[in-house]
Amino acid sequence: MKKSENTLLKLEAALQRIIERKTKRIPDHRKLSVRAVEEEAGLGNGSCYYYPDFKLRVQSEAQKLKCLTPDTAVQSDVEILREKRNQERKVKIQYREKVAVLNQRLTSMAAEHHQLSHALRSALSRIEDLELQIVELKQSQIVRIK
Repeated sequence: MKKSENTLLKLEAALQRIIERKTKRIPDHRKLSVRAVEEEAGLGNGSCYYYPDFKLRVQSEAQKLKCLTPDTAVQSDVEILREKRNQERKVKIQYREKVAVLNQRLTSMAAEHHQLSHALRSALSRIEDLELQIVELKQSQIVRIK
């Protein structure tokens, strides 16, 4: 196969993907144009113009799509934006739930820390008292020599 045949095959495949709304390189909602086909095919700007029959075919397909559904592109943009908004809302709700769970966990950890701190202070106080008692006991056992 020649290079020009390969290029034409790439353009044909790109046109078919755009018509079927199963694009790989460009957004699905992008309107059909010669440049869109070139980008989808991964070719440079102006590649279609070497194939005038193909260029005319792309333009006729674009006219067909325009006549069939003039408002679908606008609706699809609106639908896309709504979907994005809904997705963002879901993410925000998930984050709020995570924050609530983490705040609850923080509260329980703070309470546990306070209890442990109190227990430690009590134990240290008890140790001091016991040490004083030991010192007093040892001092009481000391006998004076006369």
